Amino acid sequence: MEGVNIFGIDASSVVVRTLGDSNAYSGAQLIWMGRGTDYFPQDLKNKFDIVTASGVFLKGHIPASAMDDIHAALKPNGYFVTAMRSYYYKHGVEEGYREKLDELVDAGKLRLVKTETFMRGREG
Repeated sequence: MEGVNIFGIDASSVVVRTLGDSNAYSGAQLIWMGRGTDYFPQDLKNKFDIVTASGVFLKGHIPASAMDDIHAALKPNGYFVTAMRSYYYKHGVEEGYREKLDELVDAGKLRLVKTETFMRGREG
């Protein structure tokens, strides 16, 4: 599709194949996030204006260390947009997503622009 510049990644070859067959993506690649930036593909570093990740930061899925890969993929002044259950955005939760995000913010690698709670009620 002309003008489309959306690149997808996933740890599932079935998903990557589906993305590759879609007219919605300019490309797709099989990648396991969170193994360390040494394993993150060099050609995808410093490449993207925006990285989105929704519904992936949860127990048993993508580790907090994947945020290092996300940072590596962003161009300077790029945006990382994510959504996660507020349960996982708390300090002291086993997965450590909040601590990792705080680490990246404290190191000046990311700047928190906005947070919003969109799920209310019982979570877990």
